[in-house]
Amino acid sequence: IGKSVEELQWDLDFLLQLWGAIESAAADKSAPFLVYQESNLIVRAIRDYLRSDIQEIVIDQQEVFDRASRFMQQVMPHNIIRLKHYQDTVPLFSRFQIEHQIESAYSRKVTLTSGGSLVIDHTEALVSIDVNSARATKGSDIEETALQTNLEAVDELARQLRIRDLGGLIVIDLIDMTSSQNKKMVEARLHDAVKNDRARIQLGHISRFGLLEMSRQRLRSSISESNYESCVLCKGTGQIRNVTSSALSLLRILEEEALKENTEAIVAELPLDTATFLLNEKRHEVSQIENRLGTRIVILPSANLQGPQLNIRRLRSDDIDEMGYQASHELKSDHPSSDSLEQYPLEKKSPEAAVKLEQLSSEPPPAASPTGPKAPAAPSTIGFFAKVRNLFSKTAVVVDEKSDKTERPKRHTQNRRRHGGQHRGGSNRRSQPNRNNAQKNQKSTDSGSPREGQNRQARGNAQPNRNRRPRNSRKTTDQRNRQPASQNTSSRTATSQKSSTATDQKRRTEQASQTGTEG
Repeated sequence: IGKSVEELQWDLDFLLQLWGAIESAAADKSAPFLVYQESNLIVRAIRDYLRSDIQEIVIDQQEVFDRASRFMQQVMPHNIIRLKHYQDTVPLFSRFQIEHQIESAYSRKVTLTSGGSLVIDHTEALVSIDVNSARATKGSDIEETALQTNLEAVDELARQLRIRDLGGLIVIDLIDMTSSQNKKMVEARLHDAVKNDRARIQLGHISRFGLLEMSRQRLRSSISESNYESCVLCKGTGQIRNVTSSALSLLRILEEEALKENTEAIVAELPLDTATFLLNEKRHEVSQIENRLGTRIVILPSANLQGPQLNIRRLRSDDIDEMGYQASHELKSDHPSSDSLEQYPLEKKSPEAAVKLEQLSSEPPPAASPTGPKAPAAPSTIGFFAKVRNLFSKTAVVVDEKSDKTERPKRHTQNRRRHGGQHRGGSNRRSQPNRNNAQKNQKSTDSGSPREGQNRQARGNAQPNRNRRPRNSRKTTDQRNRQPASQNTSSRTATSQKSSTATDQKRRTEQASQTGTEG
């Protein structure tokens, strides 16, 4: 993460060289022998967790310091300046308070600076993490307090995932928030906190129940699986039965053993607290079992047993005849004391590997270049066919844009022309009878006076303007075509009759005016 192409290429070449050395060593020697061994804890920590934001690496032992120095000189020489040898008399972990952080890595509960806490539980299917606000009261209201606690919890959660090497399915029970904006803020904060993790991580969204699901790649066993063992008392459950429940269960077991055939006596070796409870609070019940079944019950308190541990032996008649009568304190089984327990065997020194990193000779990796402004990219050379293809693609885009812009006006223009031709054709057809009538009227008025001709001409010029209707009120050509021919004929006849009647009235009026003038 955060490496340049040159550094990744150098790492690939180094791994290929290591693989070549492994193949050569495997071919030269006969099995079985150790070919190659993974690096120790110090080398793995430097290789996996050293980032640019780490200022220094402090090591107190000289041998470990030399091993880390050789590794960094070979793999990352530009970072060897960060390696420091600690030589103070105060222990290193006490000086930097590392013990407290180590204990928190093994603890089930992790406290937050605001007063909240994380509770981490491991199950067979998943790892559950519960976020508790506890005494956290930073926010002005409940929503603000939940937001601040959740933001702090996801930061600490990302750190605990790396420290504990948790993997698999992880379910986080966050504090309930009502605002969707706050939920998105917490999701973004968690995404930023785990982006530098080496393991592959998949994040979900906060559900309506306040749960956030995520999965983390399991690189190795977690710290709890590597350093913990199941409890011999609780068998890994974390809980044991109390004294009362254990005593009642033991009474039923004693009765079942006494019912078996040829049972002479039952010897029950129990922890101190359970045996004390039976001999005092449950003495009457033990006596009833003995009288009803005719079996002797011997209860022996033992300091070597704890919790649910017990040891029950059934003695037959043959066993009693062989051993004879024995006192109760002589019936104890010989348990090994804590001093005589077998110690853990010492780890055997592993054989040396045939291939070691120090044997590989390679050039030092390129140093990380400082992040600065990027140089302008050089103009790329384009081939002839690429230029032709780009030219046609640009032309096609320009033509499409022009066609999109001119498509609508052209369509309206064509419609306008089409309708205009229809209107003109319709007006010519309608004006034909009027033209014939006008010709007839002109012939009839040629014999009249010039004044009368002038009046008629003025009325003729004004008549088209008076008969003209607005464009919106005209009927379309389709509507006129749908009208029956009889309606068109009748309208033309009525128009001609009206014009002839008006002409006769005008003539009479003019004749009367002339007669009055002459008189």
